[in-house]
Amino acid sequence: GKGFAAVETTAASFPQTFAGLIGLGEVAANDLGSYENFRNLPTLFPRECDGTTAIKGKIDELGYANCTISAAGAEGEPKVEGAPAQTWEWIGKNVRSAYPLQLTFAPKSDFARAANWISLSGIQVSEGPKLEAKADRAENTITIDADKVANMVVYLNDELVDMEKPVRFVINGKTFERTVERSAPEMIKNQWSFGDWGRVFTAAVIQDVPAK
Repeated sequence: GKGFAAVETTAASFPQTFAGLIGLGEVAANDLGSYENFRNLPTLFPRECDGTTAIKGKIDELGYANCTISAAGAEGEPKVEGAPAQTWEWIGKNVRSAYPLQLTFAPKSDFARAANWISLSGIQVSEGPKLEAKADRAENTITIDADKVANMVVYLNDELVDMEKPVRFVINGKTFERTVERSAPEMIKNQWSFGDWGRVFTAAVIQDVPAK
């Protein structure tokens, strides 16, 4: 119900933590601007109402196409025999994306400056920093477009790039290549910092962000 607003805020701040979100009952959004961080966070609403319609409209506008309003609940309360089965099926299909190849992140809190495989520093959340990032393993390229970000840490593993080869970085249009070595101590340090054993990174690249 209306408590979904708190879940929305938490998921927007820590999108790497969740496989997806389900909103039950009379869902209300807290801030539709939060949904720009939902590129890799599918949402399901078994009931259609003003709140779910607004959320789906925003997510569709962003082009993510990962928000579903269940047909079983399209005309008021969800059917008892339909919605639970559909919800369970949806859960089975939407596992967490540990290493998404594309991400959008606009920090919502000073205490939440990392998403998926990028951590931001040198930012003021009040200024509205934002980044778009893509990993192309076939081209062995990391492409990042960032606004109001001074520097960042890019975490890598062999799911994102082939670390046997030099990795090309394209950051705000500036291109460079470097060899990134796997590091067991770095991997352990990352796990100590993040405490998420469902995501393992074997290297970290500290990178200044050039001005556009």
